[in-house]
Amino acid sequence: QRAWRSRPHSCTDHRQAATVTIAPNTCLRARARPSAESGACNELLLRGIHSLDLSGPVPERGVDRVRSVATREAFPMEWIQNCPGLQVMSLRRTSLDDSHPLRLPRVRCVDVSHCRSLGDVGVARFFEEPCMLVTFRMQCCARIRQPHPFGCQTLELLDCLGCANLTDEAASSAVRASRLERLVLSECRRLEAPELGSPQLEDCSLALTRISDAAVRSMLARSPGLRSLNLALCESLQRPVMAHAGLRRIVLRRCDSLDDRGVEDLVTGCGELEVADCRGCAALRSPAVHGAAGSRAKRLRLDMRGCPALDLAALGSAQTLAEDSLELWL
Repeated sequence: QRAWRSRPHSCTDHRQAATVTIAPNTCLRARARPSAESGACNELLLRGIHSLDLSGPVPERGVDRVRSVATREAFPMEWIQNCPGLQVMSLRRTSLDDSHPLRLPRVRCVDVSHCRSLGDVGVARFFEEPCMLVTFRMQCCARIRQPHPFGCQTLELLDCLGCANLTDEAASSAVRASRLERLVLSECRRLEAPELGSPQLEDCSLALTRISDAAVRSMLARSPGLRSLNLALCESLQRPVMAHAGLRRIVLRRCDSLDDRGVEDLVTGCGELEVADCRGCAALRSPAVHGAAGSRAKRLRLDMRGCPALDLAALGSAQTLAEDSLELWL
């Protein structure tokens, strides 16, 4: 740390210092020449490791970021298994694949995002019993389709952002096997009718999927504690939310099939709703929201800016209309 502070503050020197600090090859060379004293010392150090970040740096080229190119070789997995106190581990942007032998029953948080060589077998190995995972992130892992097992009773956060080939069955099994409080399935383009929802779920993101109105309504019925829902860019949604007592925030931005009745349902059926983002919805014409706003329990900010077919004359000519229970942005 003293050496780091004394270095000149330039981008080149920071990159060189980072390389010197991590130096996994140096660790390998040190382990290749063991001694009686170093063996006991290494064992003591391994027992004290609580958090391990082996993530690769973000690629400089945009095309490599999109393709999730690995920027670091996977660390020796046998070494990781000798860390009995390890609870937090990140292997983002590494060459981790299905051949890894990791079985870490005490680890609570794992991040394998952007590991494009990782498939169903490699993910399922993290959830083999006994499993105590609380957080699992696997963003942009395109090879993952339907791992089994997937989920555990201690899991509270599952982030599958950008897993384009994840199936309905995989998402449904993960929700059934877990006690999720936050679920991220945005940009999972194969999702159409997964069985989602649980009493503990508070935050759910399904943006840029093919999920249907019926699947969203079924999820809301199973999730009385849901507070935030993101359905942006879901092209097939028309009237996804009929009523929900606890929903506070919903994003329906650029849902081109969302019609006037869908917005009216939000105003009348979600009394606790505080923010409804409906910007850029092409099918909105003239939803009758003023008459229904009087029965609301909380003030609602309804944002319909950028809707090309919206009848501004019918809704009001001002950019912002304020009532006791409705704030309308046009």
